[in-house]
Amino acid sequence: MLIVKKKKTIAVSHKLDLPYESDCNNLHGHNLDIVVEMNFDFQDVERNDYMSVDFKFVSEIIDSYDHKDLNDLTGWRNPTAEYLAERIAKEILEMIKVNHEVFSDALMVKVSIQESPGNIIIYELENRSFRGLRNIHTRELETDEYIGKEKQNEN
Repeated sequence: MLIVKKKKTIAVSHKLDLPYESDCNNLHGHNLDIVVEMNFDFQDVERNDYMSVDFKFVSEIIDSYDHKDLNDLTGWRNPTAEYLAERIAKEILEMIKVNHEVFSDALMVKVSIQESPGNIIIYELENRSFRGLRNIHTRELETDEYIGKEKQNEN
């Protein structure tokens, strides 16, 4: 397993539409500390000339939210840190898939966002379409031919 991390701090503003009295219902801002963690099968990275992902592409996705009003940018009713973490994770996994000829397949993308001191959310997104060695082995195990060979070996 190879773990690759990218850390960035961005500034965003937003207001929430909460069903209770809260200061968050007013426009306000945060300096978000974001950590993106991507897990790769090391054998897949090795086969790909030791290239997992280019940090530049990860930075561009995170930077697309920097100094933005998340309400205007996204159109979300409640652009929370949780929702932002999910969106960033999905964009990064999609970027990796689109560039699959250059980058290795990520097994998982995890996005941590610290909205304020002591308040951290973590969103994990598994790549269910991983094309590396793990799926090759899984497909072999699921075929009748392989199961038949396994049963023959037991006798």
